[in-house]
Amino acid sequence: MEDHPHSPHLLIFPLPIQGHLNSMLKLAELLSLQGLSITFLNSHHSHKRLLRYTDIHARFAQYPGFRFKTFSDGLPDDHPRTSHQITEMFDALYLSARPFLKKMLIDTLPPVSCIIGDGILGFVPDVAKELKIPLIHFRTVSACSIWAYFCIPLLIQAGNIPLRGRHQDMDRLITTVPGMEAFLRGRDLPGICKDNDINDRIFQFVLDATLKSSEVDVLLLNTFEDLEGPMLSHIRTKKALEELLIDLRPPVSCIIGDPILGFVSDVAKELKIPLIHFYIASACSFWTSLCTPDVIEAGELPLKGYEDLDSLITTVPGMETFLRGRDLPSFCRPNDINDPIFQQFMDWILKSSETNALILNTFEDLEAPILSHIRTKRFSFDRNYQGFTFSPYITKLCSLKEKKIGHLNPMLKLVEFLSLASLNITFLKHNHKCLLRYSGIQARFAQYPGFRFKTFCDGLAAHHPRTADRPIEIFDGMNLSARHFRAASFWATLCIPDVIQAGELPLKGNEDMDRLITAVPGMETFLCGRDLPGFFRANDIDDPIFQLGMNRTLKPSSEADGLLLNTSHNADHISHAILYEDVYLIIRMFS
Repeated sequence: MEDHPHSPHLLIFPLPIQGHLNSMLKLAELLSLQGLSITFLNSHHSHKRLLRYTDIHARFAQYPGFRFKTFSDGLPDDHPRTSHQITEMFDALYLSARPFLKKMLIDTLPPVSCIIGDGILGFVPDVAKELKIPLIHFRTVSACSIWAYFCIPLLIQAGNIPLRGRHQDMDRLITTVPGMEAFLRGRDLPGICKDNDINDRIFQFVLDATLKSSEVDVLLLNTFEDLEGPMLSHIRTKKALEELLIDLRPPVSCIIGDPILGFVSDVAKELKIPLIHFYIASACSFWTSLCTPDVIEAGELPLKGYEDLDSLITTVPGMETFLRGRDLPSFCRPNDINDPIFQQFMDWILKSSETNALILNTFEDLEAPILSHIRTKRFSFDRNYQGFTFSPYITKLCSLKEKKIGHLNPMLKLVEFLSLASLNITFLKHNHKCLLRYSGIQARFAQYPGFRFKTFCDGLAAHHPRTADRPIEIFDGMNLSARHFRAASFWATLCIPDVIQAGELPLKGNEDMDRLITAVPGMETFLCGRDLPGFFRANDIDDPIFQLGMNRTLKPSSEADGLLLNTSHNADHISHAILYEDVYLIIRMFS
C-alpha cells in the first residue's frame, strides 16, 4: 500500500490478543479516515487468524496510507496462547518484540512520527524514550478500570488487596478508589487484584505498565464523556494543571489559590512554586474551620440532631460566649465525622497551614479580635522563598468591604489590586464564557497589560449544569483525593527499617501473619504481621511495592516542613505517646 509522503506516520502497536486488537483496529480505522499514514504492528500468529476469520484486508484496502507489519511473538506455532499461559506470552513477547520494535523504528521510512502503544506493553515507553519518539498510551478497557489500576498502590496500602479469601471479600466495599467509595466491591476490581498474591509476576507486570502511563505524552482511553465523566475527571484534572504550570511563559513565580482546591497545594509543592491561599469567606468562618479538630476533641462535634444546633460551642477561642452549633460552617455540621465530604473539606482547610502565606477576605475594623487569634496560631509558613518575602497574613491588600457572591468575584477583585502594582497575572478558570457573556470583564482588565486569562478543562461534560446543588460532582471533577494515614499506621511505617534489622521482615508466609512484631516501640505486645501496612507484608524487601511504600512514606515525611496526621488523641493515644515530641496531631505542625 502506498504511503502519503507528507502526512504524519503513526505506528499502532497493540497487545496481540483479540480484545486489544479489535479496539486498536477501530482506532486505526478512525485515524485512517483523517488521511494519516498508519503502520499496524501485529504478531504473525494473530495476523494469520485475522486473515483467516475476518475481512481485514477488504476493510482496510480503502485506506492507501495503511499497512500491516508483523513480527514473531517468540512462541512456537502450536502454543495455545490462552489466558492460562499468560506469563509465558508476556515473557516471550518482551524478549522478541522489544528488539524488533527498536530496529523497525530505526529502519522504517518514512520515519515514525508518533507511537500509539497498548498501555499494557510496559517496554514500549522505554523504546520510545530511547529513540525520542512521542508516545501515546491507548488503554483498551474502561476509564473506571484504568482508574482502579492507577489506585492499586492505595489499595495495597489500605489492605484492600490482596483479597484474603476466594469469596469472603468479594462483596466487601472498597473505599480507597476516589469517586467509587460508595459502590465498588472486591468483585468489581480488575482481575489481577483478585489474586491472593501481590507478588505475582502478572500483577507486577500490569502495575508497572500502568504506572508508566503517567509518563507518556498522551493517554487515550476507550470510552466517552457521557458514560464515564466522573472517572475521566479524576484522571485528567491534576495532570492538566501540572502541564499548564510547567508550560506557562514567563514561568509562574507564585500561585494564589482557592483553598477549596486541595490539589493545587500538592501541585505547587511538587513543582516548588510558592503558594498563597486566598480564603474568600470571613475570618470568623476560617477560624471556626481551623478549630474544628479541637471542637471534635472536646466532644462538641459531631452534632447529634436538631437539639444541638442551639448548643453553645465553647472550644473556639474568642467565640466561646456566642458560637452555636448552627453558626458553624455547613460542612462542619455532619452527624458523622467520618463523612467523606467533611473529611475532604477539612483536608482542604488544613492545607492552608502548609502555604507560604494566607490572604483573608476581610479588614481589621470588622474582625480584629478574630484576626488576632489567627495571627497567634502556630503555623509553619516559609516566608522567605527563592527571593520572595511573604507576610504571614495579608489583610489590607484586599480590603473588601462589600460582600461578594461566589469565589470568582473576590478573587477577581484581588487580581485587580495586584494588577495595579504592575504584576504579571494569569487568572486560571475552567471556562470563562459566562464571564464574557454577562460581565464587562474584558473591558475591566484591558487596562492591565500584564493580565491574561487561561482556561482548562474542569473534568465535567459540556452539558453539566455546574450548579450549587451538585457540589460533589464539581469537586470530584476538580480534585484528586488525598491519602490518609492513622498515627499507628504511620508509626509502624517509620519503624520498618528497625523491623527489618531485627529480622522480623520480610514475612516468610502465612504462618508469620499472626507472629508478634516486637520492634515497634509501644506496640510490642499486640502488633502482628497481618497488622502491618499492606505495602510491607511482601515476601521480599526488594519487592517494588515494598520499596514504593518506603520511598513514598519515609523520605517525603522526613523532608517535609510539617507533618499532618489524620487522627486524634483519643483514637491513637498509644502511637501519640511514642511519636517524637515536636510532632503534633491534626493541625499542630513541627518546626
